[in-house]
Amino acid sequence: MWQIQSKTASACAVLVMAVVACCVIAKAVHYFTIPVQYKGPPHPRSDLAPYPGPGQDNLFWFVQISDMHLTSVPNVNKATRVRDFRIFCTDYLKIIQPTLVLATGDLTDGAPNSSENIEDWLMYHKVLQEAKLPYSMIWLDVRGNHDNFNVPSAEHTNNLFRQYSVLGAKGDQSFLHELQLPFGTYSFIYAEALPHIGLKRPFNFFGILDDLDLHRIQALTDRSLATPSNHTIFFGHYPTNVILAPSKFHTILSNGIAYLCGHLHDLDTKRGVNEMYALQRYNSLELELADWRKHRKYRIMAFDHDLLSFTDVQFGQWPIVLITNPKAARFLAPAHEPVGKIRHSSHIRFLVFSLDQISYANVEIDGRALGMAEAVDGGPLFVMPWKPELYGNGLHRISVTVRDSADRVGVASQQFSLNGSRPNQPFVQASIIMMNAVFFFVAVIMGLECCCVLPLLFVRRYTDRSSLGTRRFVYCDVYFHLLIGYSPIQGASAYPLLTGLLLLAHTTDVFFCLLIIAVYPLIGPWFLGDVLENTHGIVTLYGVYVKDTFIGDKFPMYFFAHDLIEFHIPLTLFCILHLSRAHHRLRSKQGHHNGDNPTWSGRRVADVVRVIISLFLLKVALARALQTSWSMSHWYGWLALLISPKYGWTCLVGAYVGIRCIYIGAFGGHMISRVYHPNDSRDG
Repeated sequence: MWQIQSKTASACAVLVMAVVACCVIAKAVHYFTIPVQYKGPPHPRSDLAPYPGPGQDNLFWFVQISDMHLTSVPNVNKATRVRDFRIFCTDYLKIIQPTLVLATGDLTDGAPNSSENIEDWLMYHKVLQEAKLPYSMIWLDVRGNHDNFNVPSAEHTNNLFRQYSVLGAKGDQSFLHELQLPFGTYSFIYAEALPHIGLKRPFNFFGILDDLDLHRIQALTDRSLATPSNHTIFFGHYPTNVILAPSKFHTILSNGIAYLCGHLHDLDTKRGVNEMYALQRYNSLELELADWRKHRKYRIMAFDHDLLSFTDVQFGQWPIVLITNPKAARFLAPAHEPVGKIRHSSHIRFLVFSLDQISYANVEIDGRALGMAEAVDGGPLFVMPWKPELYGNGLHRISVTVRDSADRVGVASQQFSLNGSRPNQPFVQASIIMMNAVFFFVAVIMGLECCCVLPLLFVRRYTDRSSLGTRRFVYCDVYFHLLIGYSPIQGASAYPLLTGLLLLAHTTDVFFCLLIIAVYPLIGPWFLGDVLENTHGIVTLYGVYVKDTFIGDKFPMYFFAHDLIEFHIPLTLFCILHLSRAHHRLRSKQGHHNGDNPTWSGRRVADVVRVIISLFLLKVALARALQTSWSMSHWYGWLALLISPKYGWTCLVGAYVGIRCIYIGAFGGHMISRVYHPNDSRDG
């Protein structure tokens, strides 16, 4: 009867947890994928001429490039970055002929010593000089975190950006560039979020904005709105999700149609996360650009009758096609642009850039060919008449296929709408851009800490020998019955991992070692090291103390989450397996004396498998500990290894735990018998 009730309660608990999980997932998917609906008044110029037609009026385009990481380090792969960047500046820009170029940070790499390298900067400066860009082409380059390695202040001699960049000292702080054209003014506002003290890597990943920084950006925005500008475009190195700033920052960004950034390198994973774009909840676009360093990407953006369109281009890709009218429905920003002009337009419009003359430009809508587009004054603008009233409802797809005289083919395809319909945003890309990185790291760390610490604490609290048969033990047994449908305490002998967990909770020295290395990084300093050249600092989970200043970079949280996954959890599983092995060796000996002994071969195979798995887990844990300890000492000096509770000392603790459990697993069955007797009966 008790077993039936416990299974029913267990099923109900699982059902409730499943329903809650489904609700949370559904809410998250809805939040990130369903674009916010604009409920304000239509743009004042939506129904005012001029409209997109057959001429080149009211059109200009510009380019963004990010994360070049130019380096003088002798390496074939790294050398191609410079070679290709030189080709981009010398050849590509002369073909594209943008009005303006935005270089959004990490111009140089700062490798291998996590410090500004004058050879890297000379290389960047030389490429731009040799490119001989037209005087009319505006180049706005700004710093990224790699351009701020080991820079104690903007005025310090280590700040080589001031000497070798195009903007120089102007790029050290937020600024406003007003691009004045015959058909209006376009304001480009740089939101400078670099920490005022540039630390060595890796704990300089987050951008930081204080009240003074926000005040400056707000003043620049007010100037832009007072001009007035046709559009305001914000740009910077960091995506907003890795900028530590008051919520007012988002309010400021809501005054612009888009925020352009880089920094994330498609998350720098094997396959990468492409096209990290999102329409933020404050009705502005955030468009992260993949890096030049590895992916060789750059972006072409165009304002056509104040409608913003863009395409991210792979280096070497020709021809390049950018459809400007009708604009892609996914990136409509009715709070900032006159989307009604699409309904009044007379022509489909797109830009084509190629090394050779375009010989073929075909347009299709919803799979139906409309005909050939024609170049306006030889290009790069191509136009074709259309009847927008035929596409008034829902989403439609326009596709453009072009071919040049060298038989290269370029294709562009996008969904558009005339009634405000838009497709959902891709969940992964949108969630990365929209989710606060600090909140994500905190949630992950809390979940991992609960997995690492709570089971050990719970088992140790409720399974000590003095509590067997008492009310406290019975409550624990009932809890397990309700949660998972059976009592692992009574059935521990049948479940080796649970047996190992019980034994680990009562192997006092190992238990407290694991508990300390899991909890200490949350509350104590990690290490003391040269976070700046010849300047010591203290690193904690929440930031870095240096020069009487606290820099709240939260990248240590990323490292701690990895340490829990790759060090603490494997080390805990290793301990569980080896202590379980000791328990089963003890049972085998006692079973042999009682005449109830399993076959030698089966026992031996299980023992060998358990040893192989546990040693692999120990290898993973110690490899992570040694690798991170070496990295910290490489970046921050040997002091970061010697005075290092989080890394150097933790390596020693991990080695002690490993040796201790190996000894118990091999020779210490008598130690286990003092903690947990395999023949204890708990049925009563």
